[in-house]
Amino acid sequence: MFDHSPHAATYAAKAVGLYSNDNDRETERAWQWENLAPELRPIGFPKGF
Repeated sequence: MFDHSPHAATYAAKAVGLYSNDNDRETERAWQWENLAPELRPIGFPKGF
């Protein structure tokens, strides 16, 4: 499972994108970034915000 966790934010943003517009997708990504512990951001967002 460890190799899947770095992509969780991407999967969630993609899911939101299937049912919303680009603004909602960016809002979701920003929320995830802000609510993820800073030391975990490199794992959750391997390519950065």
